[in-house]
Amino acid sequence: MPILMILALLLVSSAAIAISDAVKPKVSRSWIIALVGAAISWLGVLLLRLYLPTDLRLFAWQPESLFHTQLFLEINYDNWPYALSLVTLCMAVIFTDSTRSFLPSSPKAWANSLALTAVNLLALFAGDPNMLIFAWVLVDTLEFVSALPSNQANHSAARLPTVFGVRMLSTLALAA
Repeated sequence: MPILMILALLLVSSAAIAISDAVKPKVSRSWIIALVGAAISWLGVLLLRLYLPTDLRLFAWQPESLFHTQLFLEINYDNWPYALSLVTLCMAVIFTDSTRSFLPSSPKAWANSLALTAVNLLALFAGDPNMLIFAWVLVDTLEFVSALPSNQANHSAARLPTVFGVRMLSTLALAA
């Protein structure tokens, strides 16, 4: 259950930034939302160390004759340091973004960072291959959707569907 709370906090923070920026754009409010969400998630991952190893069974696939495994998330002594590093990196990027005055601050980038961190944590906590493939598809889709609007004027935008297609084909090849 703590795993889902950490993932939900990151996703809710990302959604709050997107909604806040759409309703009444204010960079300082978005930055605080991103920083608080990342900091509480970091603290949650740090405290998750007390409950190692733990797993969370999500649901069983139907029909069971086709899928012999259940989707589950697992955190153990091997993947916990990576999870802490990933959330620390997200928090550090958001925390130090206010000091980079030569670049424009972008609440969309902070929301994308939080969402990508949550989905990458989902991939990191995957307890079986089906969950890992599902998380990889989510990561690829989120990266594609977040890169699509920013590169429309750029000539590299034509390569985005090709890159996304190759990633999806490689995921299908892995699943087969």
